[in-house]
Amino acid sequence: QTMLLGIPLSLTPMHRGGRGAEWVAGLSALEEDEIPLSFDDQMTRAMNHADRVQVNFYMESQCPGCRIYTSIVLANLMRSEEFRNMIDLKVFPFGNGILYSDDTVDCQHGEAECIGNRLIACMQQHYPITDEDQRGFLAAMSCIATSSDDPEIAAPKCCVEGKLDYDVVRQCAYGKEGQELQLQAAKDTYGLDPPHQWSPWITLNGQPVLHKAWELLPQVCDKYTGPKGELCRNLEEDKKVTVVDGEKVVLTQQGQQVEGSGR
Repeated sequence: QTMLLGIPLSLTPMHRGGRGAEWVAGLSALEEDEIPLSFDDQMTRAMNHADRVQVNFYMESQCPGCRIYTSIVLANLMRSEEFRNMIDLKVFPFGNGILYSDDTVDCQHGEAECIGNRLIACMQQHYPITDEDQRGFLAAMSCIATSSDDPEIAAPKCCVEGKLDYDVVRQCAYGKEGQELQLQAAKDTYGLDPPHQWSPWITLNGQPVLHKAWELLPQVCDKYTGPKGELCRNLEEDKKVTVVDGEKVVLTQQGQQVEGSGR
């Protein structure tokens, strides 16, 4: 069947009644339809952080590819607690911007993108993903990615959806802290070795995965050294997870779609 970014079109929101800019509506609410653990919870809690894969996401707020990657690839995978327990995620909102020698920056898509980058950086700074809050800022960031509005307009509503305090985020983004976070993201992006070639750019444990970023789960499973659950075991059985949909993990095997419980 026809696929979009490895996801069957029949399962994407545009084929569930969405239209135009609303085609990814609803994907930002990570707390809804969460995929439960597919193996013993005790094992999950015992996982050592040293086993986790460091996933670094180099992006920019107005980049169409970054928006798709955020709202489809990351948002869907991060609904699975099993996946969240395999990774540590950090976002670097700068992308293809320019860093000048005087520590000023220009963003690829203009000042609206710079504001969006600072908003995302501040969300991450004040509402990071932790063991206690495994969703952190990501729901609000995904909401911004799916919005047809500029990030500055979308941010208040998206903070409400993501259960963040917009006043905290706003004061950071429009103040000195936001400028410092923007500069640090720029320096971290410029410091990549090898350099990034495009946005979205994904590294796992410091190494770029290039176009394989769109198949993030197999890359994470391959590098994860802790006890593996159903998501990774299915891959080892020559199956490929293409999307997490509701309470089902939808897989493809030998070109045909099959469904398996996410539990």
